[in-house]
Amino acid sequence: MGAVMGVALPFGAGEQAVPATLPVPATLSVDQPVLQWAHDGAFAARILPDGLHVYEAPAFGLLDRRALPLEGVRAVSWSPVAHHLVYWLPGTENTPTRVVLWHLPTRTILRTRNLFNVTDVHVHWHDQGDFLLLQVERATGRARRISTHLELFRLRARDVPVEVVECAERVDTLRWEPRGSRFLTATCADFRTTVRLYDACPRPGADAVVPLGVLERKQLTHETAFGSFVRSPVWRPGTEEITYESFQVRGNIFSLD
Repeated sequence: MGAVMGVALPFGAGEQAVPATLPVPATLSVDQPVLQWAHDGAFAARILPDGLHVYEAPAFGLLDRRALPLEGVRAVSWSPVAHHLVYWLPGTENTPTRVVLWHLPTRTILRTRNLFNVTDVHVHWHDQGDFLLLQVERATGRARRISTHLELFRLRARDVPVEVVECAERVDTLRWEPRGSRFLTATCADFRTTVRLYDACPRPGADAVVPLGVLERKQLTHETAFGSFVRSPVWRPGTEEITYESFQVRGNIFSLD
């Protein structure tokens, strides 16, 4: 067990009500809240040593009166629009890392992925729930160099197909375009940043990610070269612009026109 956190819950007490003080497992990712809520507040999930616990509002009792018996769950994340929950379990020398996409309350498994040599998995939901993007970090070679590849789940397609996108370098940042199908990756190395653009659905019915290229200096609306070290690139909602920070000036804008 790690730290202990107090949580106020606006639900009546019950036989299986969540206690006001929730223990935080040592395996919980540092950027994970103790309690993960579904988009509409109908469910909440938390990780405990004996597995994944899902609670159902308004009584806040344990769903089906049982936990999902999983040891070592590292992170869970809900879809922003549906009762879909994704979690991942780290692997060992003899077993792969396992990523599972789950639907509630039926507990239906929509898709699983077995991954090898994984050191970390970052989950990025499309804001309209059309896609789920996994940023998978692997240790490869004798030097155990960290590399990144992406796994794109198409939630609207039959059987939830998954596409693997290989990355030329380790990815430090990944961001979805608000209410769009494009996403960007940013890699910072040697005080230089490389930003790449992709489109998960360049046209209706498309089933393959299309690389759109690397952002060029000529697209800048500020004198600071994008080749220098920058951070925090994000899409500006409703525009064809990406904002970012550099060591020289904050609030620079990258125009995609």
